[in-house]
Amino acid sequence: MSTPGFVYRGHNANVTAVSFSPTGNYVASGDEHGKLRVWAFDHRERLTKLQLDAFAGTISDISWDGEARRIAMSSEATGGDEGNVKIVQWDTGVTLFSKDDGGGGHAKRASCVAFRPGRPLRVASGGEDHAVNFYKGAPFARQVLPAGPAAPESGMNMHDNYVNCVRFSPDGKYFMSAGSDRRLVLYDGKIGAPEKILPIVHKGSIYMFDWSEDSTRVVTCSADKTVRVVAVPSGEVLHQWDMKDLGRGGMQVGVAFFKNSNNKSQKDQQIVSVSLRGHLNILDEARPASKNVLYGHNMSISNMIRDGNNIYTTSTDGSIALTHIPAEKNTASNSTVLLPKFFTGDLPNDLNDAVHSGRIRTIDLVRPKGDPDAPPSLLTTGWDDTLRISHISSRRSTAAVPLGRQPAAAGSGTFALLIACSDRSLSLYDHAGALLNSRQNLSYAPVSAAAAADDAQYCVGGDDRLIHVYAADLEEVRTVAGHTGPVSVLEYSPDGTLLASGGNREVCVWNVTEGFGPVVVGKWPFHTMPITALAWKGDSTHLASGGMDGNIILWNWKVDNRRVRYDFAHRDGVAGMVWGDRELVSTGLDGCMNIWDVTDDLIKFN
Repeated sequence: MSTPGFVYRGHNANVTAVSFSPTGNYVASGDEHGKLRVWAFDHRERLTKLQLDAFAGTISDISWDGEARRIAMSSEATGGDEGNVKIVQWDTGVTLFSKDDGGGGHAKRASCVAFRPGRPLRVASGGEDHAVNFYKGAPFARQVLPAGPAAPESGMNMHDNYVNCVRFSPDGKYFMSAGSDRRLVLYDGKIGAPEKILPIVHKGSIYMFDWSEDSTRVVTCSADKTVRVVAVPSGEVLHQWDMKDLGRGGMQVGVAFFKNSNNKSQKDQQIVSVSLRGHLNILDEARPASKNVLYGHNMSISNMIRDGNNIYTTSTDGSIALTHIPAEKNTASNSTVLLPKFFTGDLPNDLNDAVHSGRIRTIDLVRPKGDPDAPPSLLTTGWDDTLRISHISSRRSTAAVPLGRQPAAAGSGTFALLIACSDRSLSLYDHAGALLNSRQNLSYAPVSAAAAADDAQYCVGGDDRLIHVYAADLEEVRTVAGHTGPVSVLEYSPDGTLLASGGNREVCVWNVTEGFGPVVVGKWPFHTMPITALAWKGDSTHLASGGMDGNIILWNWKVDNRRVRYDFAHRDGVAGMVWGDRELVSTGLDGCMNIWDVTDDLIKFN
């Protein structure tokens, strides 16, 4: 898996269904607000071809016809005037079937829909009313399922629980339905007659299946944490993969065949399945014993820190991940998938490897005092009101320190961690979580914090628009004014001579060695929303800023009238950034880690 990818950001709500056109040129995607978007996959700008408010509820499934002209959709909507199954002409958005055309779908939520790949045009859908509906066209109209070898009477429900998936075979001869009753039911693809109920092959609900290219077998996934390849129509299990080692997170909720470019056999194909935990499992029929797993953060990334070639990231679900960035070549142009390794904790949660039971607010590396060469401890604070100490080599959380209050910000030097809390207090901890000092009853609410590398000075940004400077004993020595709103982020330069600060929209730079005199103030107001992340390059000259506007801007304080923008870097905002020699690594609330090649852009400041 070495093909570079991209993130499509056209939706304003969680994406719940996606389908490629038969030509592969277009993608239809739907979201939980009921909006359908058709966009160009083969165009660099991912141009939108159709945007349609299809339903009042979540779009649950999407299917193209074999001519790439029509799209069928199902929805979890259970009421309203639009029904929960629709067919549209994708290039115009004209509705070809809806509630006014023979019922419009299911009595309860519709969970799946499928188009027959050839003519005559047929559509099948399934829902939580235990029914499989069959539609003939064009024009499209719902038909009663006729009697067949597996159904002595017409109109019979072949499932006694939710129908979770329907799919036509590529040759159009059959379509099949799968449900929470563990049944696989085979139907005639032209007339809809139930042909056969296959033997039960799973011990739990079947959530999805897909047909092989030659229409001789299906791959199924189930709540029993297995993926199986089943011969059609015999029902014989040909291959099986087990994901029980993932606990509840091993439930398989999605599956599909895809072409294996490394295998010349037309019969054997590769398979991708999706676990409830969010893992992508790459399986191969030609090598049933093999399993390649791809994974990453499942939710928004909340913060990050770098130590050499290792990058540590935290998430809003309480997880911590380590990603190793190879040093031997420029990773910004390297298409190799970088897989993180997750830390584990003592929480009884097998849906993800959570270290905290809530959002992780800060992450820092702190070393034992007097031994700067010793391996650091990873210290994180979370909205579960705890400070957790994690061992890097074992990637395990080894201790928890109750804070008794919610952390707002933190900053670390080399041997100490300063935690600023929402109750207007400051606390200083060592690498093992021992309390060194504290200060209570601040006159302001802390918003951000930073520590000098030698632990001799700390800065705290407040909601009073001031930067509060503290000595090593947490005695306040001065305040710095210049922002028009809360000081949202602070960052010392690597050489300790400068402090960068971010506020509502503006980035400022202060001279630490000359009493925090202004270096750049009032000149960098080019974000459109509050600043959320700052990162200095190792030369203490170049600075990167990221904001809630999702943009990243590169600066050079010596050339303060120039800047380089990376617009739309992260959907919903930038969470953190770190520099390498030739790259900038950023993370965001979109759950992505991006690696930017900045070599050419830095030359623009010369």
